[in-house]
Amino acid sequence: MCDYSVLGYEHAKQITRESITVIRHFAGACNFVEMLISRVTALNLVCLVLLLAIVSAKKAELNGWYPCSDNTFSDEGSSTGGIAECAVYKAPLCYPGICETPPSVDSTVDIFVKQFPATFEDPAIATNVWFVQGGPGCSSTSLETTMEYLHYLLEGKANISRWTIVARAAAHVWTDLRYKFGDLSSFSMTTAATDIATFISKFTNGKSTIVYGTSYGTVLVERLMHLKTPTVIGYVLDGVATTSAASDGKVSYDSKSDHDVGEVADAFLELCINDEECSRHFKAENLSTSLRHLIGKFDKEPNSTCAQLVSTKGAPTAKPPSFALRGTLGGMLIDPTWRAFIPQVVYRLTHCTKGDRLALTQLLTSLKSAAEVNNQDIAYTSMLQYYLIIFSEMWETPAPSFRLLKKRLTHATMYEGYFTEMDKMNELYCAFSKEKSPTCDRLQLDNNGSSAIIYERDRYWNKTAVIPRHASVLLLSSKLDALTPHKYAEALFEGLVGSNKELVTFDYATHGALESTPFGESGEM
Repeated sequence: MCDYSVLGYEHAKQITRESITVIRHFAGACNFVEMLISRVTALNLVCLVLLLAIVSAKKAELNGWYPCSDNTFSDEGSSTGGIAECAVYKAPLCYPGICETPPSVDSTVDIFVKQFPATFEDPAIATNVWFVQGGPGCSSTSLETTMEYLHYLLEGKANISRWTIVARAAAHVWTDLRYKFGDLSSFSMTTAATDIATFISKFTNGKSTIVYGTSYGTVLVERLMHLKTPTVIGYVLDGVATTSAASDGKVSYDSKSDHDVGEVADAFLELCINDEECSRHFKAENLSTSLRHLIGKFDKEPNSTCAQLVSTKGAPTAKPPSFALRGTLGGMLIDPTWRAFIPQVVYRLTHCTKGDRLALTQLLTSLKSAAEVNNQDIAYTSMLQYYLIIFSEMWETPAPSFRLLKKRLTHATMYEGYFTEMDKMNELYCAFSKEKSPTCDRLQLDNNGSSAIIYERDRYWNKTAVIPRHASVLLLSSKLDALTPHKYAEALFEGLVGSNKELVTFDYATHGALESTPFGESGEM
């Protein structure tokens, strides 16, 4: 999922010092190279502020570097006195062994690159740090202030890069995709990882490089590990969304998110038992039991006052009020600030006095407004790329039955209510994949003879990852991360072949431990 919780200097205290210290240990004296890399075509020109045209393959592979603004989004336009440099990199549409470029299409795509070179160290000899955004389909512009802060912490002795996986290609008419671009593997994770590996090998300083990925970015970093780029000495995965040679039950699938969120929700609710302030409000029964009773009450009395309050003010859904309740709480769970109000919401909904209803109305209205705020970085988001990668590599096959999806949802005390519900996503999967399976066949979709918008999983999918001898791997994970649950970090750590690995676990962070682990004024956790 997209990581839009931008960290500026005013919010630097939200970053755990332990996390930053680990990154600093990996980085040493580094070059901060910021890269915005986007494979761009017709539809994405609408999504991207930086309009990049496909250019002739006869020109140089790299056009740059030239001065540019430190921040992509700024009320003052281009900043003055900045250090950022930009370039345009011409990448092949297809790489050998991944796909073949049809003769009728452009053989290259342009990728915009932005770097923060070292200022107190010679950039030619400094270590490089790359940031890879979540998503898929999201922009890494939201990582700029985080990178600036790391540049500051390393005293300007680093080159920092960032990588945006916005669609390599898209089209106004889906049926034209294969005609225009051929094999959709040219937009795959392996292709994107090869882009990174190629650029690092050809256009950086040839010195040690550390690659940091968060959320979906961890999937890309794990894929990069298979390519064994010689200068990459460190792989940092924060909020692990991938596995390595895992059994089917341990593979991280987006289609299992309702079940996964429910597990983390239960762990969160259990914390109330040993918290004096929380537990004193739930003496007759604990918070977890109270919530399950409340869900049951909403199922039996869907027209009750507080059930209707949640139904109208909570997470949007066509399902009964108990599902709106689950979705609302799930939306709160993934946010480090809003989750603190979950016990209060359960308590007030249970009692449902006039004062409770007034307080709940204000809270739910604020929560809904916060969920609907559009971040500027959304301008760079490609939903088509998101669906293509999710359905090609991160969805159960064959498609899970709708009965199974409903079972997962109803057994969970919370789910991601402010995002697309799994049954609707499953329908989209069938539409994209054109899969012949019991679940998809029952939908009787009219495919009109169109091709599937999907690509085949390649030789690196869920393959055992061997840590290169010259490199090490750091996994950062939180036990309360509902979007990329800790169990997947444990599974990846177990599956990685090699001893140069470390798993650092945070007890209370949410999604992305580096950004969401809080600490006090004096630095204590």
